[in-house]
Order: sequence, then C-alpha cells, then structure tokens
Amino acid sequence: MYLSGYNIHNNKVKHQNTFIYLLIVLLIGTNFLGLMPLASFVNSQAKPFILLRCLIYLFFAIKVHNSHRKYDKWLLFLWGAVILNKISSIYFRNQSITEVFFQGAFIYDFGFYYIIAYINPTIKQMEKAILYLGGCALCIYFIQYFLLPLPIVESLAMGWRSGLETKAFDIQRFSVTGEAFIFLLGFLSLYRFLITKNKTDIAIILLTFAFTILHGYRSLMLAYLIICVYLYFRVNGFHLNKSTLSIIIIIISSVILIGNTTIFDEIINQITQKSEAQSETSLMELDRVIEWNYFYEGINKPWEWLLGAGFIGKNFTDPSIFINWVDLGFIGVSFMGGILLAYCWIRILLINTLNKLYFKRKVYLTSFNYFIITSTLLLPTAINDKSIIVQCLALYLLCKYKQQELKHKRNFLINKSKKPSEKLCD
Repeated sequence: MYLSGYNIHNNKVKHQNTFIYLLIVLLIGTNFLGLMPLASFVNSQAKPFILLRCLIYLFFAIKVHNSHRKYDKWLLFLWGAVILNKISSIYFRNQSITEVFFQGAFIYDFGFYYIIAYINPTIKQMEKAILYLGGCALCIYFIQYFLLPLPIVESLAMGWRSGLETKAFDIQRFSVTGEAFIFLLGFLSLYRFLITKNKTDIAIILLTFAFTILHGYRSLMLAYLIICVYLYFRVNGFHLNKSTLSIIIIIISSVILIGNTTIFDEIINQITQKSEAQSETSLMELDRVIEWNYFYEGINKPWEWLLGAGFIGKNFTDPSIFINWVDLGFIGVSFMGGILLAYCWIRILLINTLNKLYFKRKVYLTSFNYFIITSTLLLPTAINDKSIIVQCLALYLLCKYKQQELKHKRNFLINKSKKPSEKLCD
C-alpha cells in the first residue's frame, strides 16, 4: 500500500513537472510572447546565439531519434532541403560559407519539435498550454492595442515598426510574438463550443475574431473565416440545429458589435480605402505583382528554382527599392528557400490532415494547419513571429492523436478477433 501511494504521488509530481517544462520552453521559444523587457533577454540574432540554438536542437534530435515517428522522416527531408539551399546560395549567389549558415535562421526553429518530443507531454497538457498561452497572447495584444503608441511588445520596441517614418496604420498592425497561439486557441475554442456549448468559448471566439480584424489584413480575415466555416461543417455537418443557430447568432452579434464600436472604425476605413485604391490600380502596379516579377526575373537558373537563391536579404541587387520576399508567403519561401523546401514545409503541415479522422477532436488541429497554409499564400503567417514554434506543437499534438488512433484500432481488431467466451473472460 505504501509503495502504491508513493508511486501515485511520484507520477503526479512528474506529470505536473512535464506541464511546467512545456510551458517554460514554449515561453522561451516565443520570446515570452514578445513581452518587453523579457523578450530582449532571449531574442538575439547574434551568431553565437543562433549557433547555440542549433546545438540545442541537435542535442534533443539525437535524444529522440529512436522514436520512429512519421514526422521525423519529413523533418529530415526538410533539413536536407535546407542544406541544399545553403549550397545553392554559395554556388549561384557567391555567398560566404561563413555567412550562409546564419541566413534564414528562422527555419531552424523546426528543431523545437525535438524538444517537445523529448518532454513528451500528454494531449491534455498540450491543449492546456494552448489555452494558457493563447489566452495570455490575447491579453497582451489588447493591452498593447489600448496603450498605443507606448510599446510593450518587441515588434513595436525592437522591430521595423519602431522606425520614425513608420505610418500610424502600420503601427496599429503590430504583432505579438507567438501569436499563432491565438489562432490555434480560436479553432480549439470553436470546436469546444460546438461540442459543449461552453459560454467561455464564445468570448474567446469573439476576441479572436476581433484580433483578426484589428490586424487589418484582408487575406488573413478571409482565410480565418473560410477555415472556421470548414471546421464548423466538419463537426456539425450540413444540419439546421442548435449549433447552427448559435453560430448564426454569434455572427450577427459580431457584425453588430463591429458596426457600432469605434475601435474598429479606423481599421475598416483603412481597409476600404486600400481596396478602392487597388481597384483603380493596374494589376502590374500592385506591390506583390512587382515583387513577384522582381524575384522571378532575378532567379533564372533551373537548379536555383528548385534549391532556392538563399535567404540573402530583401533585394537581390537593387538597394534603391524595397522588395521583400516575405510578402509573398510560401511563394517567397520557394524563391529564397527553393521549391523543394517549400514543398517539405507544406507537406509537414498536411501530414495526418488528409486522412479520414478517427478522432473528431483532431479537426481543430487540421483546421489550424490549413489556416497556416491558406493565410501564407499572400502573407508571412507561417514565417513570422515564431509561428514555427506553434506549428511544431500542433505537429506533435497530431502525432499523439495518431498514436491514440492506432492504439484504438489495434484494440478494436483484437476484441473483434476474440471469441465470445474470451470477451466474457475479459
């Protein structure tokens, strides 16, 4: 009895420690959600720090290399594409061997997956972390929004938005580091509301929707709405029931709230003016079309298309104009990192999402991955603000669900194969 109680206590402590370790590493990985001055202690682009991070990722990758998870294979393909990209950058763009390793260092954050795998949290612990960190990110965002222009997040205190010539509208569209947690929380809350009708989830859904609008990016809003509709129909189906009526009421309430709240007025006016201006502009004069043409014309070797020109900065040759590949999302990744790298990245996001889901609860994770892909067609959603860290958590969660799925199927087949007398004995 004593040993049994001791073991239960030890397991409980170990379980609590695992969750604490997960929270700590996620906070460090996302620069404490960009909250200053904590963010400045861990956010360094100095070469020694980049090298240290890579060594840490390598250490944990070696520790978990025997896991034989499906994701490990595609991560290896991605690392292979990264190495080929570095070779391409050296060969085709004459980049220094000593410099090329530190270009595009954000890609190395995929190594964070190995740290999560080493900690090996449970599904419940990871979803609890999403609730905590997504909720904290929402709080930080709205506090910062009401404190503008006083900076409390690193995108305003340390990023390009802190420049003297930055427009007021660009300052309003600041970001919270690790804000992908907010979208992941939004999809989780929408799923939970459709299942449990918990009123707390309604508040989170509305706050996430408000956050998406205040960001001021039309393609982000459209992608979020489309994937929310997808999630709804995957869970509820095409039925007119209480869930459908509840969602209709939430949508109507949101429209009324947006139309009668001054906080949204300036953003909506700016979006309307931008849309009108672009409708009067020639297609060839649009920013992203200019950027596409710039990089398309700058990359003219077939192997460079496949392997990438290297993450060598904003412009290839002309410093007099501001051309940034991140504005093109995954297309920009294919220019700089190569088609091979972009394919591996998207393929990782699609693992276990195209198969028939055994656990319906996984649908919020697949929705998040689809959102990352669709919103990164014209925006750097998958690239910026430590989004890769959140993607790694979602990937490991999907891996855990896949393990449960296989376990349930195995138990089902075992029970099915048993004779009735054996089942009674069980």
